[in-house]
Amino acid sequence: MKIVPAPDFPTGGLVIGQAGIESVFKTGRGHFIIRSRMHTENIEQKPGKMRQAIVVTEIPYHVQKSKLIMSIAKLAKSKKMEGVVNVRDESNLSGVRIVIELKAAADPQEVWRILLKKTSLRSSFKANILALDCEGKVPKLHNVRQCLEKFIEFRKQVIVRRTKFFLEKAERRKHIVEGFLRVFTNFDEALDVIAGAHTGEDAEKQLMDPNGSFRMSKKQADAALAMLLRSMTRKDAKSFSKEIEELDQSITELQETLASDQKVVNTMKEEFAAVAKSVGSKGKRKSIVAAPLPDESEGITCKIVKGHCSERLTLERVLTPSQDVRAWLDLSVLGALSLNSTSTTRGVE
Repeated sequence: MKIVPAPDFPTGGLVIGQAGIESVFKTGRGHFIIRSRMHTENIEQKPGKMRQAIVVTEIPYHVQKSKLIMSIAKLAKSKKMEGVVNVRDESNLSGVRIVIELKAAADPQEVWRILLKKTSLRSSFKANILALDCEGKVPKLHNVRQCLEKFIEFRKQVIVRRTKFFLEKAERRKHIVEGFLRVFTNFDEALDVIAGAHTGEDAEKQLMDPNGSFRMSKKQADAALAMLLRSMTRKDAKSFSKEIEELDQSITELQETLASDQKVVNTMKEEFAAVAKSVGSKGKRKSIVAAPLPDESEGITCKIVKGHCSERLTLERVLTPSQDVRAWLDLSVLGALSLNSTSTTRGVE
């Protein structure tokens, strides 16, 4: 949690609910809230005439922008939300920008509250991280650390398999080039073998003769015959000698990588850094909120009993007040409410 305090979504947004994030990270299952990042600003409607607007710059992950704008426009036309004049999309390559123009008499905070409640500007993100077990047969719940460990192990396997592939390829090529160099060592004799052979098979057998000058394998002989038939020259000898040196160096490096776990890890780190440099971008997560913000609160009922004790209830849990109840107070937003008594003042959240 210290290294990665919360998920970083590509569309940005404000992550709300520390407990839900911790549950996802530690158990692989949980949920939390993603809220759009919005602010109010004055925009110029006509020259010299300003109008207040709510501007959305980041939206929750998996929320389709076009549908979101349609839902805001539909809500503005209904009687459920008053005060909105126009909704338009000013997004470009720089990022999201949805402008919600307000009437002069509109209360931005009230419109803000309704938007969060009635649209997907505020949405819940549920996580259930399932992956196959070690044997690759049964789906199993994994926390974030286990996912990272499995991914790192997978990348190690990829690097090892890739290194083995390139090593085998280099060794095969070296084997062929060594055959070419044997031909150049006895170039005139190789030409005589080809000229004196009745068939290609006869020439191949002479090149593969263990008691002869060449002592080639079948693959070397086939490659040498193909090269000789297309006019191999003595000038090619230098290029093949240089290629052998390069292959030897490459083979040594590949063998050292396979022989050392630390070299595999270092290779993996270098590849991660290269990917981050080529396609990486700055994180869009800017802040995490442990609890819902004031503008996202729901209506509650405060029960004030004798002895200045208080109990906060949701409206669904309100019971019939007993004779001990001094007051029932409905609150539409979270905040401090002062109740004056004969001796003291009590603040009820």
